[in-house]
This record gives sequence, C-alpha cells and structure tokens, in this order.
Amino acid sequence: MVRANDPVADCALAAGPAGATISSDTGKTLSELGDHRNAEKHRRAALAGRDPEKFRRIHALTLGELASTLDQRGHMDEAVSTWGRC
Repeated sequence: MVRANDPVADCALAAGPAGATISSDTGKTLSELGDHRNAEKHRRAALAGRDPEKFRRIHALTLGELASTLDQRGHMDEAVSTWGRC
C-alpha cells in the first residue's frame, strides 16, 4: 500500500498528483464502459486535482477527454466550450 509520504517515482511526477491520475484513469474506464455520467465526475476531479499551469499537457488532454464525455452525454454546447479551453 502506498502512503502519503512514500517517495514517488520520477516518471509518475509527469502525470501530477496520484489522486488526479487515479481520477483520470477511472474516468477513462467508466467512459469505455458507457457510464458517462460518472466518467464526467471523475474527469472533473482529475482537472481539479492538477495545477493547469504546471501540468499543461495533461490538463489539455483531460479537457479533451471531458469534452468527449460531455458530447456522449448530449451536452453539446458545454462540450464545444470545453474543447475551446484545450
């Protein structure tokens, strides 16, 4: 089990905080399973868990994934607006 004070591998630091990475991966999995409502929740949590300036690339990718999820949910206007923030 990983504890809060355990060292983090250098390669893991590129993705940002572990909680945000787990939320992102959970969102991807839920989206693949067709649970777009909960996927949206986890993708938003991933966005909130990372500094958008420090993790620009992964933030932009997560915004794109959120936009896709919003599209799947039928929220086209919000999806387009989210794509515009990438």
